[in-house]
Amino acid sequence: MLPPVSSELPTSRFLDISSLLMPSKQGCSDAYDIFRTDKDNLAFIIGSCTHKGREALKMLNEALVLGRRLLRDEGFTPDDAFNEINKLLLERNRKGAGLKMFAMILSEFTGNFICCSAGFTPPVISSMSGTAQFAAVNGRALGENPQEKYVYTKGKLDFGDSLLLSGPGVSLLAGSDGLPFGSERVAQAFASAYEGSSRDMMMKIMKTLHAFSKDVPAKDLCVICIKKTNNTNTAQE
Repeated sequence: MLPPVSSELPTSRFLDISSLLMPSKQGCSDAYDIFRTDKDNLAFIIGSCTHKGREALKMLNEALVLGRRLLRDEGFTPDDAFNEINKLLLERNRKGAGLKMFAMILSEFTGNFICCSAGFTPPVISSMSGTAQFAAVNGRALGENPQEKYVYTKGKLDFGDSLLLSGPGVSLLAGSDGLPFGSERVAQAFASAYEGSSRDMMMKIMKTLHAFSKDVPAKDLCVICIKKTNNTNTAQE
């Protein structure tokens, strides 16, 4: 499953959305999906394989397809969708591969959202009062624990607020000294572009990553940026 192209992305007058997936030199292990669940709500899913190889990537693609069906067609909440995906993965998973995944349903009008995390890096929210990691309840990666019960967390994006979802490869990007970029630098780069559009914010982060390490990344660089605004359209790089 390839990332959605611009023609497939939902349009919104109240959300400015940009996304980017840069595959690593070892091949793609991250994926994401953005789609409308109904006339008011949009869904965002982002995931990353904890194992390498074709089988792990196949699992990730199947989980994304199933997630879209559960959230859009069957009206599941993110936690119930993860509970179902986890059960099905454990029935098929013979090599112990896990999937780190985050899912969110966001109201474009009110900015209210519910989200669920399965071993995934929590999103960063930037507002006039500052930038901080969102305190989402975080369960284990999908496909690891048959007793895992995922729960959702509620949040809200006010006008002017931005939310950043990034794959693990962003904070793990290694510099010339071998040390990782780190989640704190991700938040700082996001905060420094607060006044810009979602595309401006996303490109600021990517330029900062490139300045930190000019080598081809060892892990995928996957970023989704969402800004609550008045009247705009989604964008895709």
